[in-house]
Amino acid sequence: MPASVLDEGGRAARWRPSTVRLGIEAYDRWLVWLKQRGDLPLSEGPAARITKPRISAYIEHLRSRQLADITVAMSLHHLCYTAKALEDTADLKWLARIARRLVAKAKPARAKAPRLVDVTELYKLGTHLMDQARI
Repeated sequence: MPASVLDEGGRAARWRPSTVRLGIEAYDRWLVWLKQRGDLPLSEGPAARITKPRISAYIEHLRSRQLADITVAMSLHHLCYTAKALEDTADLKWLARIARRLVAKAKPARAKAPRLVDVTELYKLGTHLMDQARI
């Protein structure tokens, strides 16, 4: 957040609250996972902790928890941009590319077609609810 009117603020200064929350959650999950593995060197900065071997193992960990590839990709996306906000000079383009590749290859975890509701049913429900609200 900008310190004053004269300050532009950091990389995340103009992020929406929901984006900040998602970034914090993603980075927190990452740090907890590293700590549980005994692989959280305090001497490393936020971006330096993000290495290809660790990310590979982290992806496998997330998948082992039955998370869909799109969820894994979004977690990596938020991890990448939060680490970049914490350490502006970090080059994490490779991580962003991995996240994009996961999104491109992701298949829906559940079929959406059975959950779709016909528009006429939605219209009937809407008019019914409006009629009830008038009573």
